[in-house]
Amino acid sequence: MPRAGVLILLYHRVTEPDADPQRLAVRPAHFAAHLEAIRAAADVLSLAELVTALDAGRLPARGIVVTFDDGYADNATTAAPLLTAAHVPATFFLTSRYVDGTREFWWDELEQILLGPAVLPPALRLSLDGAAWVADLGTAAAWTPATVAAHRGWTVEDRDPTPRHVAYRALCTALKPMTGAARTHVLDALAAQARLTPMIRPTHRPMRASEALALARTPGLSVGAHSASHPSLAALPVSDQRAELLESRNTLTHLTQAPIAHMAYPFGGRGDQSWRTRRAARAAGYTAACANEPGLVRSRAARFRLPRVLVRDWDAATFTGQLERWFDA
Repeated sequence: MPRAGVLILLYHRVTEPDADPQRLAVRPAHFAAHLEAIRAAADVLSLAELVTALDAGRLPARGIVVTFDDGYADNATTAAPLLTAAHVPATFFLTSRYVDGTREFWWDELEQILLGPAVLPPALRLSLDGAAWVADLGTAAAWTPATVAAHRGWTVEDRDPTPRHVAYRALCTALKPMTGAARTHVLDALAAQARLTPMIRPTHRPMRASEALALARTPGLSVGAHSASHPSLAALPVSDQRAELLESRNTLTHLTQAPIAHMAYPFGGRGDQSWRTRRAARAAGYTAACANEPGLVRSRAARFRLPRVLVRDWDAATFTGQLERWFDA
């Protein structure tokens, strides 16, 4: 007989963007179908209820927790009403500097510059942590709107069809471990070469403070922290990790007028959080933290390394089958 276990689901967006290179979006119709499947497949818990059940040693035989990372506006405008209508609780982990911010999430800004119609120099030249970085774009330096549209369906799971895609992938990797200030410096230099002032597109808008507050006040919904600037925490010095975690918790506590007890590590894989990161999270005042590592939460799960599974834009049948595979595993 299988041991009791709980699945923590990881979503990012509920929307239909024109382009989704990181595969973060789930269409609203699919998300609504997911919620029906979730209610039919297992007991539904909030993250707080899961932590309480762990402390009490009383996990449900089969449970599901819903979480969201990053803090896109569509979490509040689209996902939250669907969750409330389906009576499914959820926790939204917000990247605090982007709430009410003046820029898109850094990976979206990078996509706006490199995979949009801006005319780029044939050779992009940047300084990354003091080292020279060059990308030879050749004829891909100038794209028309038709070229942009032709590549709109590309994702990071595909092969790179042009030098622009190669540069996008390389810079995603290079920017991931940087501090927020260092990353902003690189993005500003890149935008200057493109003669572009990046804007916040309505389709990519981070959440406003008023929306975060409304989420925190909605029964069944809660806000958690996702760092201040969304770096790979384990790549930073411990002092910077602590600063990211404390700033995020303090900012979100102020914005939501509610205690912030839980967090999720940005990216969250094995290389993105270490024992030092987990110790820093505990010291910052959190009581539990979610990773991005597959698995079921069992009775002896580490509170600061709770596993989660990443949900994609699947239809109802595919999602239901995936739930069963996760539980069986």
